[in-house]
Amino acid sequence: MLLQHPRLVEEVLRRDATPIAVFMTAGDTERFAALRADPSHELSGLGGVLRVADSTAKTVTAALAPLRERAPIAGAIPVGERFVEAAAVLADLIGLPGPGWRAAHVSRNKVLQRVLFADLSPASRPVLPDQRDALPADRLRYPAVVKPASLWGSVGVREVVTPADLGRAVGSYPAEETLLVEDRVEGPEFSVESLVQGGKVLWAGITRKATNEADSGFFAETGHFAPADGLTAAQEGALLAASAEIVRRLAVADGIVHCELRLAGDPVLNEVPVLMEVAVRMPPSISPLWLLATGEPLEGAVADIALGIPAAYPPPSRRAGRLWPDPPRGRLRAVACDGVEVSWAAADQRWPRMRPVPADAPARCCAVTVSRQLGDMLGPVSDNPSRLVSVIVDAPLDEPLAKIAAAAADAVCVEVGP
Repeated sequence: MLLQHPRLVEEVLRRDATPIAVFMTAGDTERFAALRADPSHELSGLGGVLRVADSTAKTVTAALAPLRERAPIAGAIPVGERFVEAAAVLADLIGLPGPGWRAAHVSRNKVLQRVLFADLSPASRPVLPDQRDALPADRLRYPAVVKPASLWGSVGVREVVTPADLGRAVGSYPAEETLLVEDRVEGPEFSVESLVQGGKVLWAGITRKATNEADSGFFAETGHFAPADGLTAAQEGALLAASAEIVRRLAVADGIVHCELRLAGDPVLNEVPVLMEVAVRMPPSISPLWLLATGEPLEGAVADIALGIPAAYPPPSRRAGRLWPDPPRGRLRAVACDGVEVSWAAADQRWPRMRPVPADAPARCCAVTVSRQLGDMLGPVSDNPSRLVSVIVDAPLDEPLAKIAAAAADAVCVEVGP
């Protein structure tokens, strides 16, 4: 996940700190070493790498003990879901800025979120592994949504419309996974990113989100637009107020909070923000959009907060979007786009280096990224990891960004074979 935040290493270096990456032992060690040895790659700025057997707080804290004997740790930034709790616990134990144990633990488990935010959430029912056979499928409300309690990236989230659908869905998850079965919430979805320092929200931005739920029964993310367009003042206020209340209940001290909310109800009479889930880490798909929209990297503000430096972040002067078109079916042979270099991030671990432009600059396609590898078999998009290619665009605030993004996606040529 660090590779999806290419500016984070340099932002830490700019603050006269030495970035040390903590990784799980699984993965391509030789490839990682080669990237660090390449002076043109962002990872070359790392001051060290520590590999751990697992991402638990006790393992990470113990593994960092020798490092702490040589030099003080100045901050802890979780990159991705796995290390959220470990980073928060470490920060709390040694007196560094962090979200706190409560926020980290609750954000990592959807069952706990439904308890803490019962009045902001859809009606839901947790299903422990040994309760699946006793689930009263015929007495639940449909349509419903089934979610694994501990996963992310829309992995395993699916809609069910009959008791039979529910039975098949529940039986398809790993035997040890706790599930949530909850009411299907209709309405547009948004995320709110909040930068929190000293327990106060110093900046919050709303992103509009699109999914493939209408055509597939899944909930893979197919688009993000930041800042969100088309919101009334009342809708914007309701989303920001709900996000601020979530931050308050989590007792977040310092960090970034990512809230996913739907506006449910009648758009004219009454709309209510409903919490889908919350995380206390950077959103990898959305972070580059705020760079293009504001002119400043979100990673810089996150680094300031982690290091205890007074942080600030500017309002948006442009709008940026990211769109994932539905891929063709077959084995991936090639991806091309006239006038824009295609970034094969999954293959070479390099994400495009995008630079912001003035507020009134013409609309443009900033990047085309491929998250699969040549030879992969492309099928239906059931979750975020199964997406193929995204286009990233930006434009002045008053231009129709959705149309600009759709035109950029149409310019991408994907070749598949048997």
